[in-house]
Amino acid sequence: MNAKDLRKWIIIPTCKILGLYDDSSAQKTFESESQVRLLLGTIAQESNMGEYLRQKGFTGYQGGAFGIYQIESATHVLVLNWTRKNKEDLYDEIIALRSENNPNGIDDELIFNLRYATAIARCLYLSIAEPLPTADDIEGLAHYYKSYYNRSGKATEQQFIDNFNKYGC
Repeated sequence: MNAKDLRKWIIIPTCKILGLYDDSSAQKTFESESQVRLLLGTIAQESNMGEYLRQKGFTGYQGGAFGIYQIESATHVLVLNWTRKNKEDLYDEIIALRSENNPNGIDDELIFNLRYATAIARCLYLSIAEPLPTADDIEGLAHYYKSYYNRSGKATEQQFIDNFNKYGC
């Protein structure tokens, strides 16, 4: 997928729906651009910018990770529970993004519903107390990703940086 299209048509509109993107003030602009670049970098690292929609080695709808952010089922549930408990307004917005008919289960939304998957990924990062790095601090974004999104995964900060640059995030 194209990073500019993801930014314009998926990430920014989703963050606006969640009330997390505001380009009208300096403080919000800082956070808004940082979250967009962090989410783009996460997609670049986790799925090679959308090349993989299902974790390698898994077929069907059980186990593994789903979608362009490669979110696992347990993480998906944790994010939904956190938002329900701590950010009820966000939880309602996330639920409103779900499709009406999904016979394969909720994790399937992470594969075909890009705005829903983006909302889950953004709220995962939102649950972290540490503030986001600045948008131009790629090393900081890589460290944030590795520390909070891919703690026990195989990805490295350098891979994040390389993929971030490769895909024009």
